[in-house]
Amino acid sequence: MRLFHLTAFVVASSILAGCQSGGEHVAVGTASASPVENYKDERMRDAMRGLDYSSGRVTLTADAAQIAQRGTREEAARLAAAAATVFETNDLPAAIAAYSKAVIVDPTRAETYLGLSAALLPKGREKEAESSIRTAILLAPTSIDARVALARLIDMRGESATTIAAWYEVLALDPKVAEAHGRLAIALYYQGKKEEAQRHVRECEALGGSVPSQFKDLLLTELRAEDRP
Repeated sequence: MRLFHLTAFVVASSILAGCQSGGEHVAVGTASASPVENYKDERMRDAMRGLDYSSGRVTLTADAAQIAQRGTREEAARLAAAAATVFETNDLPAAIAAYSKAVIVDPTRAETYLGLSAALLPKGREKEAESSIRTAILLAPTSIDARVALARLIDMRGESATTIAAWYEVLALDPKVAEAHGRLAIALYYQGKKEEAQRHVRECEALGGSVPSQFKDLLLTELRAEDRP
């Protein structure tokens, strides 16, 4: 079942379409990219050099040694902090490059992969972002931040079954994550599990969280209707 989110967050994508006027015949699919697009693509390729994501985990490539040498965890932490500062400027390719360098310096630091995934996602690199998060989980299996990051990414896809499983994994580590209860409530509702959804709404609110008021009202209305003789 596809999950329709009753939240204030809307993930939108924009499609750039080019057109050419005049008498020239242009074969479909053969138009070259603009200089700006070529520049952006080149920046992203350079930013992602040194790391490979194809296995579902992040590994170093042969180019990694040209970018940075192995160093200490402290050095990697400093580089990751600098990358986070770049990320705040919204220069995503630069942030990705900086996080990539931090990973190369110390590939065993889980926190760096979470920063890398956060920079990759806004560029539409969902597969690479997931590989980064799963690498963080591999390195730090009990990291709540990593489990929440993975659950949020899966939640974006709108598939209720996998969303539910991901948020339950968060609660298995920490049953007091309000966001997990709130997201579960919505996913469970769309699987027809309304009483279980209501339980998670209560848990979410008891922990200081909240669910969209429209969803809460809809759930309560339907539960009351089902209780009528």
